[in-house]
Amino acid sequence: MATEAQKIRQQIKHPIIDGDGHWVESMPVLIDYVRSVAGPKMAERYAKFSEGHRNWYEATDDQRKHQRMRRAAWWLSPSNTRDRATIMMPSLLRERMDELGIDFALMYPSIGLNIHRTPGEDLRKAVVRAYNIMTRDYFAGYEDRFAPVGVIAPITPEEAIAEAKFLKQEMGIKAIMLVGAFPRTIPSASDQAAQEASSYYKKVLAPYYIEALGLDNQYDYDPLWQTFVDLNIAVTAHGGSRDWPDRMSWSNDVYNHIDHFANGNHTFAKAVFLGGVVKRFPTLNFAFLEGGMGWGTSLCCDLQGHWEKRNWAAMQKNLRPSNLDLPELRKLIEQYGGPRMKERIDDIFNSIEWNKHGADPVYLSEREKEHYDDFSHLGPISSKREIAELYSRNFYFGCEADDPTTMFAFDPRMKVRLKAIFSSDIGHWDVHHIDEVVPEVFESLEKGHLTDQDFREFTFSNIVKLHGGMNPDFFKGSVVEAQVKSELDRLSVTPSSAKAA
Repeated sequence: MATEAQKIRQQIKHPIIDGDGHWVESMPVLIDYVRSVAGPKMAERYAKFSEGHRNWYEATDDQRKHQRMRRAAWWLSPSNTRDRATIMMPSLLRERMDELGIDFALMYPSIGLNIHRTPGEDLRKAVVRAYNIMTRDYFAGYEDRFAPVGVIAPITPEEAIAEAKFLKQEMGIKAIMLVGAFPRTIPSASDQAAQEASSYYKKVLAPYYIEALGLDNQYDYDPLWQTFVDLNIAVTAHGGSRDWPDRMSWSNDVYNHIDHFANGNHTFAKAVFLGGVVKRFPTLNFAFLEGGMGWGTSLCCDLQGHWEKRNWAAMQKNLRPSNLDLPELRKLIEQYGGPRMKERIDDIFNSIEWNKHGADPVYLSEREKEHYDDFSHLGPISSKREIAELYSRNFYFGCEADDPTTMFAFDPRMKVRLKAIFSSDIGHWDVHHIDEVVPEVFESLEKGHLTDQDFREFTFSNIVKLHGGMNPDFFKGSVVEAQVKSELDRLSVTPSSAKAA
């Protein structure tokens, strides 16, 4: 008997492509792969590291609180036996794809989501390589329904580039995931300057910061973005902020989890945009997964609003301190100011801006000669509309089936149409029954939150543009190959390599 998902799929006149499904790997098998790739000592080190989840449980509440031991995620996959088996074994998942109402799926990691945290460069590289070989082996022969996603750890661009080339050129994997924002040790944390800092800054100085790829990075990541362009692969970011300082509850995992994907995506996308990556690499697509549309809509609005008020011309006209007519200001203070202000009028002119003691208007104006335009990496921009168009051109946003914020992407009041992509998240705790995903997303259409065209873009067109726009052969050999080709022709999407040429 047909499932509800199958019945819905029969009504839809286009394929349904899952832009972010997950499989659940077996840690013992991964450790075996590490052993094959790097030897028994590396496997033993990784096995020991993977047991770190025990630490929280072996501590007392007092120890957890004193050490601020973050409450980790727990019970992460559905306990329905058939569903658990399905997300562990691609052969069974392939058998059930029609039952789920999904034609094709990109399959992202579970264990692999945090693989960049593996301690030690040698161990990290070994585990990443072992993980990718395991992924290739698991999905071999099932390319008609799946695109397995490889992982790279962008701790340095060289490390990431080497693995990206290995994935595409030697493994034939066409989709790659990275974490776009992650903690990195502050170089000065152990410097003498830090030791000699004032007592206040000693208290607040953290030994790490959040490295958001695209802006103010420790290394030049442009060669990595160029590698993605050369390999015709979209950048798909699947990393959150769960281990960042504002998510360190030692007792409540929900507190740590809520919005952590949105926060990680927001941080990465903001850096990619303001760092000018979108301008220097106009053909490179970026997908920010599992964070929904709320943060993406908000960031689009915030960038436009900030540009309007803080572009260089507006700053010169409306905010330059030396624009002040000081004689007129003196008259107004003498007329309206209280005794304290009148007594300190000269000092006030030397501290004219917030919290800037000893800084007169001319000094405040002149010192910004070398550091003046926060939008400089974008080149000439003449309107908020240009900001919106640049933002919406190559950014894609992963939204789960039950996410009400998906509708924001298609809301005409936004004045710009953003690219939401259907992301099932099967394999993880928020999908209790994997055959309920398509019915959940269909509810948005039934309730009028999405139009037929919105639904088509969300579940088909946008994911086709994300990957097919970079690589016209991305869906070659799959059950959706013919429909994807027709869609690319209809949209007149030119592969990035051709556009670059």
